[in-house]
Amino acid sequence: MTELLADPVGCYVAGRAFVAFMPSTRFVGACHFGPFEGNDLPEIIALQELPFHPALVAPYDVMHDVGAVGVIDRRTFDILEAYLSTRMAELAKRARRLAVVRPPGLAGAAFTGLFHDWTYDRCEAGLFAERGVALDWLGTPAPLRDELDEALAPFERLSPVLRQVRSAIATGPRDATVERVAGEVGHSVRSLQRHLAEQGTTFRDELVHARIEAAKARLVDSDDKIEVIARELGFASAAALTTSFSRVVGEPPHEFRVRRRGS
Repeated sequence: MTELLADPVGCYVAGRAFVAFMPSTRFVGACHFGPFEGNDLPEIIALQELPFHPALVAPYDVMHDVGAVGVIDRRTFDILEAYLSTRMAELAKRARRLAVVRPPGLAGAAFTGLFHDWTYDRCEAGLFAERGVALDWLGTPAPLRDELDEALAPFERLSPVLRQVRSAIATGPRDATVERVAGEVGHSVRSLQRHLAEQGTTFRDELVHARIEAAKARLVDSDDKIEVIARELGFASAAALTTSFSRVVGEPPHEFRVRRRGS
């Protein structure tokens, strides 16, 4: 994340359920493929500065695609409202156009309300139901659109059920069970396991990944001992966390903490 913000032009960064990008000095944006969960939250908050980066040449285009965010909880709403209330005036002065892609249903109604409250009469802004239409309105060149499509392709291929599974696990990775998650996404355990296999994953893999992502956030944002983090995230022991963490991340938890904190 620090590296991206230091030199973002031509770069894309992906979290568990989002991609942020600045493919040129005239275009910046983000696409979300699930709710603003704890796993991604620290990076999402850090990337709020991306639309104001000095590498951008005003006036530039901004796109925020939340079309795949099926649920907006109170925390997500508060984060977006706080951001818009404090930064919209500045963004309006710098952006040529702002395109927002909204989701359907109740989540879409919430995003539509925020969009109207904070963009009305402030800047040239458009609200869209599809990303392609938003890019048409922005006049995004074909080569840049192709580049964006390529970066987003791995996320687009995720099934809605897999996205729901990841969101359900992320709300409580310590106690998540396949039975509970299957019920939340409207599947039997057997059909859910079959669907995950078709997506090239398993419930166990998704659970471990969610716990590792939660551990990464705790390691950076708290001084909690590894033993405490392991226990509170559902690992059998600190050694079990260290083994899984090293396998997934490529380094043990204490080295990750030192490197990310820069000390």
